[in-house]
Amino acid sequence: MSQPTAVLFYVADIPKSSAFYEDLLGLKPAVSSPFYAMFKLANGFELALWALNKVEPPAPLQGNSSELGFLVPDLAVLESTLKQWKVKGIKIALELKKCTSAVPISWAWTQMAIVCGSLHRID
Repeated sequence: MSQPTAVLFYVADIPKSSAFYEDLLGLKPAVSSPFYAMFKLANGFELALWALNKVEPPAPLQGNSSELGFLVPDLAVLESTLKQWKVKGIKIALELKKCTSAVPISWAWTQMAIVCGSLHRID
């Protein structure tokens, strides 16, 4: 089976969300329009933003129901990333804490959640 190569988020405000990800990723969008933006990451993965009011057929309004994960090699890098985001003024909705989940997961620390108009959780 082929592997996913992209994720698309429906957003209310393309310019605001695009500016947020441009700052977060340190990348300019590879494609940009008033209703769509797409960031091509170095590993080939694509992060796309689509204006919610342009989605056909209309998307159900489920709220904040998606997550974008970033793999980091260790806790030191995770803590450093958290500090960098705070310096940028990114609102952290869920602070870093030791994971106590009984569900088997591949990381030992819970997600950091950041806010950009809507909730974005960062692994």
